[in-house]
Amino acid sequence: MGTAGLTSELQKNEQTEQAFAANWGVVNLWTPDARCASVTDQAAQELIAAISDTKDGVLVWIKAYW
Repeated sequence: MGTAGLTSELQKNEQTEQAFAANWGVVNLWTPDARCASVTDQAAQELIAAISDTKDGVLVWIKAYW
């Protein structure tokens, strides 16, 4: 977010949109090393939902700045 200059926008959205903040919290835990880690089905489903939620998902927010 810092490199893209979106830190303040992210913080503002987290403060005003509780569902987005929860989704960002899930996505923000992901690391490149997690690609090779074994996770539960529930954890995988939570990550996918946090990214793809059509109203408060992280991908929707990111696309607004593309």
